[in-house]
Amino acid sequence: MSRRGLLFLVALVAIAAVSFLWPAARSPLSSSSFGKTGSGHAALYDLLREADLARGRSFESSRRLTDPGTLWWIDPLGICDSRIARGGEVDILDAEDVTWPGVEWIRGGGVAVVFLQAAVPGGPVLPDQEHLVACDAVAGFRLPERFLLPAGVASSQRVEAETVVQGAWGGEPRKLPGAAPYVFEQALDWAVAARIARPGEADWPFVLSRSWGEGRLVVVADSGFSHNYALDQLDAAPFAIDLVAAFGKPRFDEREHGFLPETNAFRYLAGSPARGVYLGLGFLGLLYLWRGNALPARSVQEADPAAPTLETYVTSLAALYARSGDYSRVLERYRELTASRLKRYFGLSQELSRRALVERIQADRRPPSAGPDEIDASPPLRRGLASLTEQRPAANLRELEAAADELDALVKEVTR
Repeated sequence: MSRRGLLFLVALVAIAAVSFLWPAARSPLSSSSFGKTGSGHAALYDLLREADLARGRSFESSRRLTDPGTLWWIDPLGICDSRIARGGEVDILDAEDVTWPGVEWIRGGGVAVVFLQAAVPGGPVLPDQEHLVACDAVAGFRLPERFLLPAGVASSQRVEAETVVQGAWGGEPRKLPGAAPYVFEQALDWAVAARIARPGEADWPFVLSRSWGEGRLVVVADSGFSHNYALDQLDAAPFAIDLVAAFGKPRFDEREHGFLPETNAFRYLAGSPARGVYLGLGFLGLLYLWRGNALPARSVQEADPAAPTLETYVTSLAALYARSGDYSRVLERYRELTASRLKRYFGLSQELSRRALVERIQADRRPPSAGPDEIDASPPLRRGLASLTEQRPAANLRELEAAADELDALVKEVTR
């Protein structure tokens, strides 16, 4: 390979590596902390990150959670037990199969804050969220039914009605956007962490909480205030910060929105402990390519006149015979060559005498109805057999060539 070709190959590999290892951008149209549409909550994530109140995102399955801190699930798809059962991948008659597996993480000290779907998402949502069944239980704990507050009318841009929420942790009441948010009918055996009140009306549970082992499970009735379209309205942002103050700095779960830690094998290996091994193998490959091109390519002549071949052997032997003056010895060697060729043709032993060979040829050429002494008396055959068995010498080159022609004619006649 030429140096230019090697450089082109190295550049091609480098470009391919950069393309494979370049981080894939998350969709800004998703209903997640990456989403920039009205139904996403990227604004809330950015707000908490800028205020140093968020610890990043989580892409791990609920079965493999190890972080004992707080995790927020906003508009989750598969945390409610009834939704897990509706997925069809578990035995709905077995309570353990339909119970959200994150309960073990909560027992170990985790704090799960689950924001249920909003009455007004504020924009397009994931297809699966459009057909979600009611959330009747989380982690095996029954939830009270939710209902919409029948009050006010909200426009698509600004909310005209005010919903006041008061947290059990104290502080100022917060006015949330949304004329008709979801609230819980009752608390059941849950502790009420925040209530919604309207002047002259009863209070309804809005945030429920319960301890479990070393951790805590918190459920928010309506996630509308956390969406991009509502975060800059009224006290939506301050109320989100109140939740952080009450339950700890959160990480935002994105596994429930379909995001995985890594979907590209090359990027996964680049961030794994095996990175050094693969880098070493790549360097070894480049070293092999460089070493193979360090010396010029070896060139070999197509035809080497010094190499021995059958043609050069025959030519040299013919030249040796041509310079010889002993024509009788040359003729005798040619008789031996002719006899050897005929013995191979008949499949006879090379030790057979010439006289026996002649008798074999005569027997082969005798017609079926002929006598023992009658054979084909063609001139080439007769002269050739005589030349094969006679011991007459060749006095000159002309006699040698004539005898050789007779022997060649014999071989041709017998083998035709």
